[in-house]
Amino acid sequence: MSAYPSLSETGAWHNTGCDTILASVDTNNIPQTPTDRWTTYQKHGNRGISLVYGADTSYHITGESDTFAAYISITERTNNIGYVFSDSRAKASTYSVWSSAVSSQDAAILDSIGAFFNAYSASGKTYAQIAQDFSAKASSLITYYNSLTWPDNTGEVSGGALYVMQSSTNLWKEWLDSNPSKQNLGPQAIYQVVQADAAGYLIGWTVAVIDEWSSSGTLNINNQGKRMGKGVDGAIYASTGGWFGKIWGKK
Repeated sequence: MSAYPSLSETGAWHNTGCDTILASVDTNNIPQTPTDRWTTYQKHGNRGISLVYGADTSYHITGESDTFAAYISITERTNNIGYVFSDSRAKASTYSVWSSAVSSQDAAILDSIGAFFNAYSASGKTYAQIAQDFSAKASSLITYYNSLTWPDNTGEVSGGALYVMQSSTNLWKEWLDSNPSKQNLGPQAIYQVVQADAAGYLIGWTVAVIDEWSSSGTLNINNQGKRMGKGVDGAIYASTGGWFGKIWGKK
């Protein structure tokens, strides 16, 4: 077991956190807002991750809750939902550290993820068909990702986003399979939540990078797990704030 996730574990950690929250919530007492749901359920997700992986969930970043709250409005958007991921990526890239911390290979893969979602049409498709398409795209990009050479402190943001995309697709497809009464949420819902989770990882990772860069002016390879761990936090935040709200009829 490890205190922080490896790159290939980021998606599994996200799913473990979400599964633990789903099993722990009082569905008769659901917080109304995304931020309140995150505040309430974070401890459940962290508990599950700690129990399963022996994770250190004590690492907190100055102002992270404010930053997550500012970003969550993008991951929750209901118009032009194909741009949830690319809009989050565009906002993250406005921070001055982005050009120093994100390699050209990372940027190209993030652009590929965004372009896929931008161009994707869910019209006439079931949630299962959309999940199949998303899983196939994530697998293809992961294969490409693994064919590249990644210097130290690179590959964290694009690789993590891909593994979260893949795992989120599997998680929510299986959840809908097991909850027929929620399938009326429609294929658009899974179209949105998978993007939001991948975008949430990008957001959490960016918050960690901003924090580390502001204190030291560089990224330490020894903090790689911490940065990816905050990416997982961001991905769970996106599920908790947005998708869980749809499940329980909240905004």
